[in-house]
Amino acid sequence: MDAMNGVKTARRVTLSVSIGGHDAASYVDPYLLDFSFTDNAGGKADEVQLTLHDRDGKWNGEWRPKKGTAVFASITVHDWEGDGHTATLPCGTFKVDEIEFTGPPDKVKLKAVTSALTSGLRDEDKTRAWENFSLGSLAGQLATENGLELMYDGPDHSFARQDQREESDLAFLQRLSSERGMNCKVHDGKLVMFDAAGADAKSAALTIPKTGNMYSPESYSFKESSSKTGYKDADVAYTDPTTGTTHTAKVRATDADVDEKTLQLNQRVESSGEAIRLGKGELRNKNKEKNKATLEFMGNPAVVAGVVLALTGFGQFDGRWFVEKAEHKIGSGYKTSVEIRKTLDY
Repeated sequence: MDAMNGVKTARRVTLSVSIGGHDAASYVDPYLLDFSFTDNAGGKADEVQLTLHDRDGKWNGEWRPKKGTAVFASITVHDWEGDGHTATLPCGTFKVDEIEFTGPPDKVKLKAVTSALTSGLRDEDKTRAWENFSLGSLAGQLATENGLELMYDGPDHSFARQDQREESDLAFLQRLSSERGMNCKVHDGKLVMFDAAGADAKSAALTIPKTGNMYSPESYSFKESSSKTGYKDADVAYTDPTTGTTHTAKVRATDADVDEKTLQLNQRVESSGEAIRLGKGELRNKNKEKNKATLEFMGNPAVVAGVVLALTGFGQFDGRWFVEKAEHKIGSGYKTSVEIRKTLDY
C-alpha cells in the first residue's frame, strides 16, 4: 500500500540471468518469451530453459552462447503476498546443454542443465567392484573426484561388496541410494543425499486450500494406481553364493492404504539388518507410486522439490504430499506447477 495515496502496490516478478559470467538481464528481457526452472527431488538433472524471439538474428548470431557456457538464474517476487513482501528463488548455476533454433517466426531455445553434473559423473559407464565401503564414503569419494560439496542427511549404509556394471558413477550411486530409501541429486555444486522417510516427515512448507486462497490451484489432477504398487509387505531372501548363508527379512507397510499383496526381493544383502533396510527402501519405492497428483498455481518461490505441501478441501485427497518435481515458469505471469505424491511414514 502506498501510504501517500492509499493505492495498493501491484505484485511483480523479476528474473535475473547471467550468461558466461556477465549480467544478461538487459539482453534477455526484451527478447524473453518464456523461462522455466525445473527442480527434481532426485534421479533427474535440474534444468533451466529460456525461449527468446530472434527477429533481429542476434541470438542465433553474435549473442549465441556456446554449449557449456555457464548460466545463472534467480527469480524474485515483489509485494507478492502483501506490500513489502519479497522472496527470491536462486535457481542455481547451469551450463548450456542444448540450443534449438525454430521458425518462422525465428526463436531460439536455450536449455541448460545443472553445471555440477559433469559428463564423467553422468555419462561415462564403468564396471568395477566396490568392497568394504559405506554409502556415505562412496558419495564422499565421488563428490571429491567431481569437485562437488557433499550434503548428506540420513543414516549411513555399509556394504561388504557391490558391483558397478556398465553404469555411470551417478547411476550407481542413485541405484544404491534408492534401494536404501535415500534420495540423491546433483545441484549447484553439491551432491545432495537425504533420507526419504525423514523428508516426508518434515513440516509442510505451504498449505494449499482447494479454493479461496491466492495459491488455490488453477488446475489439478489426482491419480490412484494399483499396478505394481500398494504392497502390504516385502519379503527379502538372499543366499550368499560364497558362504551359503541366507539373510531374510519381512517388512510391513504401516499405512492402511495398501492391498493384500507381497513384494518379493532377492537382491544382494550382507546381513539381516541390511535385508530389513533393503525391504523398507524397496517397499517405499513401490508404494510411493500409488497416489500421485499434479497442481498448477500462482508462483511461489518456497515451493521446491523435496518439500511437503498440505492440501485441504480436496476430500479424500486431503493431507500431506511430497514434491517430487517443481517447475517455475515465467511468461504470461509467474506460475508454479508440481508433481507430488502422498507422503509415507515408513
